[in-house]
Amino acid sequence: MLDDSSLTGSFLSDSILHNDYPLNLDFNLTVWDPFSCHIYNTQSFEDINNNGQWDIGENWNSFCADGEDSTTYDDDLLNVKILNYNRAPKIIDTLYTPEPFVMNEDEET
Repeated sequence: MLDDSSLTGSFLSDSILHNDYPLNLDFNLTVWDPFSCHIYNTQSFEDINNNGQWDIGENWNSFCADGEDSTTYDDDLLNVKILNYNRAPKIIDTLYTPEPFVMNEDEET
């Protein structure tokens, strides 16, 4: 992470038919520093093919002599709750036709 005071992410989802309830998203969050022996920490091994992850045949740096070490980084669940979608819901008129409300003024309700 280049800036530890902010985190920006994006994701795509399938279409959401309505937004009358919060959307809960679960992510697996992995946190490591430059000296963590993690397969995606390119500072801990020689990334020969520049694919951003350790592959068989790539050498680990001296501080990761034993390869990947789960005691040098942490995994946790990150739950994000989206309360609105910042847009009004899209109503497809062909799928929903409300019945007209008729009130007879001569009847007691």
